[in-house]
Amino acid sequence: MVAYDDARKAFVVDTVLGAIAPAPEQKAAYSDYIGRDDSGAIAAFLDDDSTGILQVSIAKSPAGQLQMRLTNSADFPQGCFYQLTLSKVRPGPISLADIPGGIAVSTVVNSPLSSLYHSLSNVYYPLLGIDQQQGGTAVRKQQRTVDPKLEELLLDVQAGLGKLVRGADGGQAIDQGGGLHEIQTPLDELKYWADLAANPAAGVHARAAAQVLNHLDALQQPLTDLSNGSIEGDWEGALELVGRSGDALRQVWPLKMPPTGWAYPQKRMQHFLKTLGMALVMFVQRKLQGVDLWRTSFNVLKGSLIAAGQLLAAWIREASTLTSDWAVGLDAGGHLWEGPAFCDAHVAAFQDRIERIYALRDLHEELSALLSQEETSALGLGSVFAPFAQLAALHVSEFTAAAWASAEAEHERRLEVVSARISQKFKELFATVIIPNMALSTSQQSGGKDGPNASVAVAHPQQLFQELRQYSRLLSRPRIAAALQAEQSALAKQVDQYLELLQTELDKQQDGARGRAAINTGRLMHGVADSISWLMQCQAKASSVRDILQLLVGTANSTNSTESTAANGTQVGDAPATVALRSCLSTAVSLVQTIETQKKDMFTMWQDDVQSQLQDMASWKTSRLMTFDAANSHIRCHFNEALVGLLKEVRQLQALGFNVRREVLQEVETAGKFYRYGMVLHQCAHFYNNIATEMIPSQKPMMLADAVEFEKVLMNPKDATGRDITWHNASALEGYVRRLSAVAERLAMSNRRLRQWHSVLAGKVVGLMSTDLVRHKDKWVAAVKEMRDIFAGLEAQYPRARQEVWRHHWDFQLYKALEVQFRSGLENINKNLPEMEVSMVCRHHKLQYDPPLEELRMNHIAKHLNGFLGLPLRMKGVSSLSERQGFFAPIADADPAAIAMVYESCEALFASLADELRKYQDWLVLGDVAGDLEDYVEQQLCGSSNSSDDGSNIASNTGGDIGDWELNLRMLKQAAQDVDRLPNEVRIDCYKISLAPFKAYLEEMMKRLREALASSLRKKALSERQAIDDFLAAGQALLNLQATSVEEIGKAGQEARALVTRLSEVPQLRKRIEEKNRLLRQMAAATPAGAASGSSLAIIDLSGLSERWDSFVSQLQAYDSNLEVQRQGLQGQVLKKIQEFEGVITGFASRWQSIKPRGGPTGNPAVVMAQLEDAARQLADIKEEADALCKECEALGVSPPAFPQLEEVQADVMSTQASWGSYRDFLTERDNLAHKDWLSMRDQVWKIEDFLTKWEGTCSGASASDPGKAAIAVVLLQEIDAYRRCLPHLKSSMRGINWEDTHWVQLFSLLGFKAGTLTKETVTLAHFLDKADAIIAHVQQIKELDAMVSWYGVPFCGRSVLGTELGQTGIGNNTSYTSVHTAYTVLLERMSLFLMTAGTACNACLELVLLNTSQLLMSINHQQRRIFCFIRRKAAL
Repeated sequence: MVAYDDARKAFVVDTVLGAIAPAPEQKAAYSDYIGRDDSGAIAAFLDDDSTGILQVSIAKSPAGQLQMRLTNSADFPQGCFYQLTLSKVRPGPISLADIPGGIAVSTVVNSPLSSLYHSLSNVYYPLLGIDQQQGGTAVRKQQRTVDPKLEELLLDVQAGLGKLVRGADGGQAIDQGGGLHEIQTPLDELKYWADLAANPAAGVHARAAAQVLNHLDALQQPLTDLSNGSIEGDWEGALELVGRSGDALRQVWPLKMPPTGWAYPQKRMQHFLKTLGMALVMFVQRKLQGVDLWRTSFNVLKGSLIAAGQLLAAWIREASTLTSDWAVGLDAGGHLWEGPAFCDAHVAAFQDRIERIYALRDLHEELSALLSQEETSALGLGSVFAPFAQLAALHVSEFTAAAWASAEAEHERRLEVVSARISQKFKELFATVIIPNMALSTSQQSGGKDGPNASVAVAHPQQLFQELRQYSRLLSRPRIAAALQAEQSALAKQVDQYLELLQTELDKQQDGARGRAAINTGRLMHGVADSISWLMQCQAKASSVRDILQLLVGTANSTNSTESTAANGTQVGDAPATVALRSCLSTAVSLVQTIETQKKDMFTMWQDDVQSQLQDMASWKTSRLMTFDAANSHIRCHFNEALVGLLKEVRQLQALGFNVRREVLQEVETAGKFYRYGMVLHQCAHFYNNIATEMIPSQKPMMLADAVEFEKVLMNPKDATGRDITWHNASALEGYVRRLSAVAERLAMSNRRLRQWHSVLAGKVVGLMSTDLVRHKDKWVAAVKEMRDIFAGLEAQYPRARQEVWRHHWDFQLYKALEVQFRSGLENINKNLPEMEVSMVCRHHKLQYDPPLEELRMNHIAKHLNGFLGLPLRMKGVSSLSERQGFFAPIADADPAAIAMVYESCEALFASLADELRKYQDWLVLGDVAGDLEDYVEQQLCGSSNSSDDGSNIASNTGGDIGDWELNLRMLKQAAQDVDRLPNEVRIDCYKISLAPFKAYLEEMMKRLREALASSLRKKALSERQAIDDFLAAGQALLNLQATSVEEIGKAGQEARALVTRLSEVPQLRKRIEEKNRLLRQMAAATPAGAASGSSLAIIDLSGLSERWDSFVSQLQAYDSNLEVQRQGLQGQVLKKIQEFEGVITGFASRWQSIKPRGGPTGNPAVVMAQLEDAARQLADIKEEADALCKECEALGVSPPAFPQLEEVQADVMSTQASWGSYRDFLTERDNLAHKDWLSMRDQVWKIEDFLTKWEGTCSGASASDPGKAAIAVVLLQEIDAYRRCLPHLKSSMRGINWEDTHWVQLFSLLGFKAGTLTKETVTLAHFLDKADAIIAHVQQIKELDAMVSWYGVPFCGRSVLGTELGQTGIGNNTSYTSVHTAYTVLLERMSLFLMTAGTACNACLELVLLNTSQLLMSINHQQRRIFCFIRRKAAL
């Protein structure tokens, strides 16, 4: 090609060459021709200001070469078929900047009008936002860019141009198909006929066009929807359109176009068929557009591919059928189709492409089903569609065929390894399933062929054949077929045996000796129809074998390289498996043909047999309708039943597709007319003959009238004139049958109705048999009421008098049902009672039921048990027998032992309920402390608030180990889990115990416990934090203290050292606080929102504690050095204080020696005791001062002084104080006894004896090494001795029994008391003990005083004597151990002697003694107790 210096010219030449696209070998010549610019048109276009266009016109010479003409004027010469026009956008020469934007390029094809029409329709209208008119409606695709009026004008232009280019103006010959190149869609064809019909100038052509349009107009809307891709019904709608299109074309093909032509010439019809096919192809492309044909799930894509293939196949078939029918003159109206039937190659190719895609996807699906996921990945099955990834599978043309074939070849190559694995699987399938099951089926059938179900075993091989057909696509692959030669040989062997079995069955059917009895299809077939149906089944089985063999033989043929065929049908070079399969195929074909022949022969024989029997069958026409057999009282109908079988056979054979002879059909038609009457008479006769068994005995009285009327009509078959009715009299027969049918139907309906009600009643009673009387008593009441309603509803037709037998029957049935359920209820009444809900609640810290258990017991017995036991007494039935109470009463009286067991089981039930309460009683342990749970938790975990700790150890003072809380929380969590595992409800027989309130109570208690734990934990942490703060505050106060004295410095030093020793405790506390904070966080995280207050789970703030602690430690370390300077200056002062303190000790020792008591107490003991206490206080002060000096020395670093003199004096004071302390205790205990009035103590003097005995033992144990204690012991023993000497007198002569006031005055005077100071009411034992010496000195006077009272006062003499005698016998003496019985003896002897000498006075005294015997015995018992107590004390000492 020539290179041009002018880039503008090069652009023009290249543009023209690209537009005309010459052959490669001619491209250079055309380039040279255009470049020479012989006409100068190119130069003028490029440089001439007045030249605006360059037009290149292309025409073909007769030799087929392109002829080109370049001009600068716009015209379309004759013979031109293509024209290229380059026009300037603006006037002036072309510059490089105008390329390409300044040059407009356009083309004209065939004609300027056609090009303008298509440019407007396909290019400019869409650009302007207007789509073409579709079904009369403009569809806007984008925003309007032109004025509406201009848009309307443009649409009018489009419509006019369309009419012109389609040739609807009548200017083109219709019979020759002019303007077909402008008909691009089926809608264009419909528009053509619409335009022609509306053209007034068309004349007769318009009328013919109107006829065509009348038939095609029904396709307008479906075709419009099809072009839009949204036809109603989707795929089904498109398939329906194919049928409707074929029907419409059949109507328009015979139409003529005056004067001599056809409305639809063959050329136009071919073009219309092509446009229809293209529209369907475009519809399929739109439906599958955007769908990934290779990655989309096959289950999703399968339906669309099948529907698309069926749609295209239906169109191909419809078009071929249409043209084939027209070719033979069918529906052609004389308009024959010339040449072969129409076949659209593009549609066929597109259908083939759809089927190939479906086959590839189906193959892939079958392979995926046979392979495991591991095998699929290893064999690369997922990548077999990679060759199709970059290929537009739905673009079908001769130019894409090579790419498709290449992709298929690559796909096949990738499947080679998969095919090898599939071959192995098929070998396994044949070896383990197909061949063994086929052999088993054939062996079973051959072994049991004489059995009644021999034919059933044959169905199993058909399932195997169906499985082979399922894998037919895989088996048809050459590589797989070649690998299965051995398996095919084995299969051929089994198939041959199966065909032999079919042949055996067929031979058996042909055996006349066994006849039709050997054939049973199991269907509702009759006679020969059953046999022919069996043959058709056998033929279907053989056909199935034939089809699968044809598939396998075709597969085998594809693996052989030799194509020549031998005389026996096998191909030369066939493998042995192929030969065996062909032999089986030949056998199967022969068997199918044999069965077909036998089927036809059987049908012919049947027709001949039936035709020969027609004469005998017609004898029924002259016989009577029915006759009465007196022997068995039965009615016999004379309609020939053989006609019924014949009628069924004819209908069934016709349904199987057989044509029956006319003679047979006529007889069947005649029998059909009387068939209905014969069947009615047969039914009536049968009903009469079996009426006794049809009626229920208890219902017979209710149907007596209807039965009598039925018998009357049945026994008299006469017409209106009284003559007998025969089969010839059709009208009378119809009336009689109608009348008989009416009465029979009435009786039958009455019987059916009553039987139906009987069944309803039976169902209710049977239902009651299984209806628990305890649980569903209401159902029993409702059922009995419904039964009564049924009887009452039938009384209008059947009066109650006729119902009595029927009612009695059901009363007895109710009795049986009630007896069954009553006995069953007695056994399980507590279990079968209606379920009652009871709640387990906790009230007042006690677990109980709601309602309470006793209330449940009362309701259970009163409402349920007693109510159930009284049911038979209260129940009523449905008849007069049970209207009065007592009909069902024997049921309740039959088993009293069972009734007793009911009450026993009731008690056991409530015992179980009580046990259930006790089972959960232990869960209430938290409820016992529910009122003060928080205090209890704090006391157990934190300890008592009144701690005896002095606070020297802040870590131990705060107490509380974190493990205690963790342990309690773990136990609480475990308890919560245990609560969750508790059942929500417990069923005990008929009671459903709801544990929900109980569990809610437990959860509330656990929640409170958890909150209490959290609160106590936080309180403990707060107390520990407070302890740290207190420690730091105390330390800070110490550090801020300015010491000004020795005491302060010493004290500060001691406190500082104490703080240093306790420094390690603060980190321990902080660690414990952090542990508690950690546990608080865990508790807060585990606590649901709102379940606990935020304050109880808030952690303890430790921020700033580290800084305070570090500052405090550093200050404390520096504090000791500051004190050292002050300490050195104060050491001298401390030494001086020590010297002065030693002088104080010496002075105190001197004073002690002067006041120290020597020996026993002299003077008032109280004064001595006061001096001792004062000395002890002084000594304590001195000791405290000494300790202070020692502390000061320790604080100042001086050796602590020793004070031996102070220690000696302290020991002496303590010893003396201890000795006199025992004397003080003696006096205190004595005063407690003695300061009681004597009148109340005179009978309790033994307490003084016990007191003296105790202190005797104490004093006797005093050691001689302690002089002080020994002296005090001597004094005490002296006083004890004085008290003992006066005690006998206190017990005897000083008791004052029956003394007058004058006697007491005399006693007080003898003892030295001032007159008037004492009375008998105010005198105490202490007064007598203090006067012990006086009592001993005046003992004789006191005895005389007491004796005088005894002699002169009779009431007192016996008591005096007894007292004296008791004293003489030793009772009351602490040293006497005489037994009580000895005391009695001595006392009586003394009394006898005394009475003998006393005279009259003694007699009076004896009487007094006898009167006061009871008082005497009481005194003796008292003395005996004292003696025993004394003996025990002595033994203990």
